[in-house]
Amino acid sequence: MVISAVINTDGAVGVREPQQAADSTCESAAIDAIKRSDFEPGKLNDKPVPILVCLGVSFLENVKKILPNIQPCPEVLSTTAFDGRSVYRVGGAVKAPVPTFQPNADFSEEARRKNYQGICLIGLIVDTHGSPQKAHILRALGMGLDEKAMEAVRRWRFEPATLNSRPVPVLITVEIEFHLYQRPD
Repeated sequence: MVISAVINTDGAVGVREPQQAADSTCESAAIDAIKRSDFEPGKLNDKPVPILVCLGVSFLENVKKILPNIQPCPEVLSTTAFDGRSVYRVGGAVKAPVPTFQPNADFSEEARRKNYQGICLIGLIVDTHGSPQKAHILRALGMGLDEKAMEAVRRWRFEPATLNSRPVPVLITVEIEFHLYQRPD
């Protein structure tokens, strides 16, 4: 059984919803086992930070002790804070933002002259209003295309990501493809 939990800055566990369906007896036993477990808090720059983990609890007949198996959750809380709130990743209970306005990026003159093309990768936070924030280049192309990609992405708009039907800020990655099409004769 897999259960999502937050390990707080003091190592205490806050259990979230189960990630896989199971009967309530197993679920209760798994939650009880997790609450009885000891954890070290997560750390960022040697300071304790809360982390979101998926804990796998196995129910095997000859096992004397139930040991949680810590795995990354798809909606792992980022260590980044934005606007006083934690930033989430899409997955599990966190529903992805939906683009509502995506203007295309223009080609730079230098790239067009040299017939240069490729894909620029941009990381950004989509805030609770659906606006891109803190956009940054993850994979650069050069020749002025990175700047053009950033200009376009800053104009994008989204329906915000949600967690339990409430808007939450999420960290996403977008690909901006620069491709020169040749007209058929």
